[in-house]
Amino acid sequence: MRTQGSGELLRRPRSVNVIAGVFGRNPRVSLEGRLGFSHHLPASQISLSGGGRPATFGFLARMETAGKMPGGSPFTVAGAPRGRCEAIGDIGATKFSTFDTRSSTRDRRGRRRLNFDLNLINSSLVPYILVSLPLSGQRGGGEPAPHFTMSNHYDKNLSESRKSDAEQQRQKKLVLVGSSAALLLLLVVGAVATSNYQNDESDSNISTKTMHSSSKSVKMLCSATDYTHACEVSLSKAVKSDTDDPKILLKAAVTVVLDEVSKGFAHSKLLQSNDSRVRGAVEDCQAMYENSKIEINATIQTIIDHGIDNLPHRSHDMRTWLSAVMAYQETCIDGFPEGELKTKMRHAMTGAKELTSNALAIIGQASSFLSLINPSRRLLSAEEELALSAPKKNGFPSWVSKSDRRMLRGARHRPNLAFPPNVTVAKDGSGDFTTINQAMDAIPKNRNRTIRYVIYVKQGIYDEQVNFTRNYENILMYGDGATKSIITGNHNNVDGTRTFHTPPFVVAANGFVGIAMGFRNTAGPAKHQAVAARVQADSVVFLNCRFEAYQDTLYAHSHRQFYRGCVITGTVDFIFGDGTAVFQNCLLVVRRPLDNQQNIITAQGRTDHRETSGFVFQNCRIKADKRLLDTSRPPIRSYLARPWKSYSKTIFMESHIEDFIDPAGYLPWDGDFGLNTLYYAEFNNYGPGANGTARVKWPGFHVIGKQEAMRYTVESFIQGSSWIRESGTPVRLGLSSA
Repeated sequence: MRTQGSGELLRRPRSVNVIAGVFGRNPRVSLEGRLGFSHHLPASQISLSGGGRPATFGFLARMETAGKMPGGSPFTVAGAPRGRCEAIGDIGATKFSTFDTRSSTRDRRGRRRLNFDLNLINSSLVPYILVSLPLSGQRGGGEPAPHFTMSNHYDKNLSESRKSDAEQQRQKKLVLVGSSAALLLLLVVGAVATSNYQNDESDSNISTKTMHSSSKSVKMLCSATDYTHACEVSLSKAVKSDTDDPKILLKAAVTVVLDEVSKGFAHSKLLQSNDSRVRGAVEDCQAMYENSKIEINATIQTIIDHGIDNLPHRSHDMRTWLSAVMAYQETCIDGFPEGELKTKMRHAMTGAKELTSNALAIIGQASSFLSLINPSRRLLSAEEELALSAPKKNGFPSWVSKSDRRMLRGARHRPNLAFPPNVTVAKDGSGDFTTINQAMDAIPKNRNRTIRYVIYVKQGIYDEQVNFTRNYENILMYGDGATKSIITGNHNNVDGTRTFHTPPFVVAANGFVGIAMGFRNTAGPAKHQAVAARVQADSVVFLNCRFEAYQDTLYAHSHRQFYRGCVITGTVDFIFGDGTAVFQNCLLVVRRPLDNQQNIITAQGRTDHRETSGFVFQNCRIKADKRLLDTSRPPIRSYLARPWKSYSKTIFMESHIEDFIDPAGYLPWDGDFGLNTLYYAEFNNYGPGANGTARVKWPGFHVIGKQEAMRYTVESFIQGSSWIRESGTPVRLGLSSA
């Protein structure tokens, strides 16, 4: 929908602070207009845009209401008074309209007036600007649809001529009709956006009001969150003096998370028991606490190091780190055996989970708004997404040069030619070391971690526990083939090892790349949980690798991960965790479990809808191992997913699904747990098992269209255009179908 309005360009600009929804001194531009709509937009965006240099003008309007909606809610917009720019959304799936200040006019008193449009865009993208305000109206007539009236908040003594002009503009509105709506407006960044002007004349005749109260700033900051009371209480204590400094406010929103996380994890030490499982869980909780501190401190440091208008560039990073903190909290809880102690630990972690969720909300929405006043933050347009989704020669993206394609083709078949190794591991003694752990110990502690360190693992079965901890950043390890160079082990849950510690291969080092390697747990189906690999690091890539086990094969624990051309085999929940992972051109082989079990490919573990995590399978093949189809044995049902946690998120798109997958597609975890809050989606799948007519009818299951599917491409979901490209891995950034 579109609404129009106008604003006056004042002659004596000075510094303008958009704070707590109120201008500072001497607003250069005052605007007024009307926004009217009633339209069904369950997950919509408002696009507000302006022209010229970023962060050079701002305006605030107060919403006055008509129809059925809450009133008196302020909102803030920012833009620039010269030139033209476009508002940018989370991904390039929607084209945003602009208003152009070059089309400003002069009113009858000779003052310049800025003509502008506000555009409400109906899309299925995630909420873009804060604070959902429920509206109601009727489709096709009936009672009048609710609308917003934007009025000048600063100069209450508008002349009659200005009022007349404004009224004429306000009559130009378009109302879209629907059954219900959610208008998402950013309140908080009214408290964090700053615009500056040079003073060229005296401002003695201009009087404005400011509201620089920390309590009001905190309320606006917290209005975006799900746990508003916890947010306001914690931030009111953290922000002890009146402030409108955006860094102080945003930093405080994350700092309080660290304080509460410390309390939550500390509680685990109080849970005394002679049970070795409990003692082990306490140890894991302390390790998760250390990981959480690193992620939270990285978020705080990012806020400190970057200007407020540059935060959109780091929004995905910060939200990824805080989503990992959520995963660490849940891992701590999951480590305790079922019973009273686990219940106590979950209760103790409640405050930490609430404040982490709040920080995710604040940073996500604040950064989205800040992109409006920082047009240099360029995301892909819809046309660019379409271009990226077009078929590529030899499976490589169009941006890969001919020489790079030759190198990458070599990397897939002879990685040693593309990546000269720093060290070579060979069981037969022909390399520098005979074990992978020896090679890891030899890596210089003071090396330049921005330069990739390469380990070549020759053909052989390496029965050892390989753990790339955080200190091993930017490592590339490649082998002679996924069925030739294999890391193996057999630790399992039945024999007393906690699931978290069963894998023979663990990656906690950011920037890890694995090529042509195999990872195997040989415990077998009778041993239940037995992980082959656990991945809990950011910007991790696996190319042409094989993950082989039965139950819980691949633990995609946390952070952004990319799997290309990999084979993953298993039975029950064999791809699980709370990571943000895309599996592209992979083969998922479903094996035969115990006769009393059912196969489930994925069990994604998102616990909060603010998290960035989820699993995406694009252009994959889902097939059955021949033993699974043995007609001489009892039939086994197989499913695509079940919700391990309440906000489980999994998308299958452009993939081939065989008919051994149950027509329902998905299996409940326990009754109706998570069925209303999960997000499962399918797009353009094919094959005999892809018929969606008999799929579950859960509220959380969706057959989606192309526009929404674009949210789950490599570019959009894991921001893979840079870090995957740097790894030398072929990747399709968009959709396969044009």
